Amino acid sequence: MTLRLAAVLVLGVPAPAAAQDEALVEQFAPLLAAEDARNYDPGLFRRALVAPDSQVRAFAALAAGRIGDPRATPGLLTLLGQPDSSVSVA
Repeated sequence: MTLRLAAVLVLGVPAPAAAQDEALVEQFAPLLAAEDARNYDPGLFRRALVAPDSQVRAFAALAAGRIGDPRATPGLLTLLGQPDSSVSVA
């Protein structure tokens, strides 16, 4: 029963419009690949942490934190003062 409910929730809920935006997907894809590989790419994350889109900044912050590379610390610290709470909380 629980598995069926989870499948309905996942498959029955349309994805947010922002996730369908091709430009955002192109920005998220390399971050997700880096996170999956646990590979901190300073240039990639430097660009993503200052991206105009707050979703990209928040995702980059979460990915950098999950990777756990100390080189990410300065970039992450700059996000603490972000006016968008979804970024500073990430």
